[in-house]
Amino acid sequence: MQELLRGVNTCKTLKRVTPDIEPVVNPLSNKDFLDNRLLLPFSKGKEEKALLRRFLRAKLHKATVTEANLEYEGSITIDEDLMDLVGIGNHEFVLVSNMNNGERFETYVIPGPRGSGVMCLNGSTARKGLKGDRIIVFAIAFLTEDEISSHKAKIVTLGDNNKPR
Repeated sequence: MQELLRGVNTCKTLKRVTPDIEPVVNPLSNKDFLDNRLLLPFSKGKEEKALLRRFLRAKLHKATVTEANLEYEGSITIDEDLMDLVGIGNHEFVLVSNMNNGERFETYVIPGPRGSGVMCLNGSTARKGLKGDRIIVFAIAFLTEDEISSHKAKIVTLGDNNKPR
């Protein structure tokens, strides 16, 4: 199971890795989520369920919103250097928390110019914060019981102009 799920995060779909286990094609329903745990059904002659627990994978802490663009289609634009620093991928879903107003929202990431320090709220997320607000960007991973003990989240605190401290 660990080999099957290695590298899987919220932005990737499960792919067949081992020849003896295939993911069930049916989409997951709400009953498959238990608090912050996820039950994944697999089939190979008998029914098995893998329990995955939700953990912080990466965090950009105390980022400053550099712009808010209501007319864009949606998402958050993040300096691609910062994305690489913590391992957040293009179009990966993230949870964002605004430290100024308490808003929390989920959106996807699009890369911004490298070295720019850009942290732009786009589309409807532009209503969740203003230029100058401090935010925290969280990326999530689902881990098996075997992976939990060795898991370490990548956390980067940002300072002036969204440069790592």
